[in-house]
Amino acid sequence: PGTVFSFGEGLTGEVLDTLEDGLRLVRFQCEGNFFEVLDKIGQMPLPPYIHEPLRENERYQTVYAEHRGSAAAPTAVLHFTPELLEEVQQKGIGVARVTLHVGLGTFRPVKVEDVTQHHMHSEWCCVSQETADAVNETKRRGGRVVSVGTTSCRTLESMAKDGRLLTGTRDTDIFIDPPYEFQIVDALITNFHLPENTLIMLVSAFAGRENTLYIHVTLVPYLKSSGEHKSKPTQHSVKELQSFGIMPDIIVARCDRPVDDPSIFRKIALFCNVKEDCVIENLTLPVLYEAPIMLEEAGLAKIVLREL
Repeated sequence: PGTVFSFGEGLTGEVLDTLEDGLRLVRFQCEGNFFEVLDKIGQMPLPPYIHEPLRENERYQTVYAEHRGSAAAPTAVLHFTPELLEEVQQKGIGVARVTLHVGLGTFRPVKVEDVTQHHMHSEWCCVSQETADAVNETKRRGGRVVSVGTTSCRTLESMAKDGRLLTGTRDTDIFIDPPYEFQIVDALITNFHLPENTLIMLVSAFAGRENTLYIHVTLVPYLKSSGEHKSKPTQHSVKELQSFGIMPDIIVARCDRPVDDPSIFRKIALFCNVKEDCVIENLTLPVLYEAPIMLEEAGLAKIVLREL
């Protein structure tokens, strides 16, 4: 507390207090318009699987965003364009909007052994009367409510009571993990989620363990000095996962060159407790978009359907 940071453009921040989980309470002072300065000197917070900085912030934003306040865009909706939304509505599917200001807690990994002890930061959410009426009427008719993204899902379930969607605003710290009985959401469209993350737990609660597979992508390095592939790194990574209670169902082995010795995959299957044909080779390719074709030819889709 008491430390002052100068960010340039007339913006300073003084640390007032140290909070839990490494957070700080900061008081900002700005000579100009605070949000205009942030847009000028700040960087868009991105998920770890996006490595390049954005040239245009609007590229990482939903087409219908209106209100400031969220620390990140709901990634599942980034795939939706105005044209796609119009096509959806032309098919007779209603579109209703909710607001949740995504907080930093969304990105926090779960570090406690007992997930019930994980503390969720509160986030502000809002459901309009128009949205509540549309959702409740859909449920009354026996229709399905499809949540686009875990953000929308958490909002809908936070504002649910006795199977109906309420209207209004509130701060929510809802933590959805198995087992959980969903009141509003009947289907979920979602994106990538990191391990040990509250959002992957939400997806698991929705899908159920019987409909969920853990596919572990691991490196099987080739040592030029000995002229052979090594399975030890994969064994160690799986052992680490198992220490967290995660048991891989399928292992995708990343390789820079083809594995000529079939005993390598047999060894991985044996020591990692997966079926031998559930260890799939994934070679380095000149074009990223060839990877799905290679995995399809390796039979990954059929194995997934068989194991579910």
